Amino acid sequence: MKKLYILILIGVGLSSGLQSCKPDEPASPRAPDFVPTPQLIKDYNFFNYGSWWIYHDSVNNLYDTVTVVEVKQGVDTFRKDGKIQFYYDWFTVNTFSSNTGYNFEYSYSGSWANLVWRSKYKPGQYVGETICFFDFPIGTKRAPYTQKGIVTLIDTIATMEIRSNQFASIYHFEDNENITEEKGNTQFYFAKNVGIVRKVIDSSITWDIVDYNINK
Repeated sequence: MKKLYILILIGVGLSSGLQSCKPDEPASPRAPDFVPTPQLIKDYNFFNYGSWWIYHDSVNNLYDTVTVVEVKQGVDTFRKDGKIQFYYDWFTVNTFSSNTGYNFEYSYSGSWANLVWRSKYKPGQYVGETICFFDFPIGTKRAPYTQKGIVTLIDTIATMEIRSNQFASIYHFEDNENITEEKGNTQFYFAKNVGIVRKVIDSSITWDIVDYNINK
């Protein structure tokens, strides 16, 4: 019996040793992350069908009605060496300006480092695009590859009164050579959940919002 007991112990030991020498199984590959559009970007730049804004140029007594004419959204992938690094969503909001006859399209992609781009075109004529909004500290500058101008976040303002209307949480940007505004120095004021409420061109022409309807 002793011999049998010893043989059993040796067998168990060998079995355990063989199991412990098995190579570790490779870990399951980690699923790519999904990078959603920051809510702040949406609050200031994403507006759905049914949204419109009316602006007034008091110097020339002109009105401009800007209307959302097309909205696109989707999900895409960022790849490196052929491998998916992460997923991200994107959107474009295409608007039409009654005063200029041009489309102004606002675009965001999760692969663009929190930058919103503004392009200007009409059938048969593409003018160009520039950065119009980003979420970085005050004083941050960005140089669009599409133009010579520099875009700067000048300030954030708690409240602003325009034509007896109060707007909150303002982002104030300056583009010192805006290709979408005849290369003029342009200052944009974005209000949360409203979009652009004031546009100042070359410190002389101011377009103020006078009415609007927002559909998020």
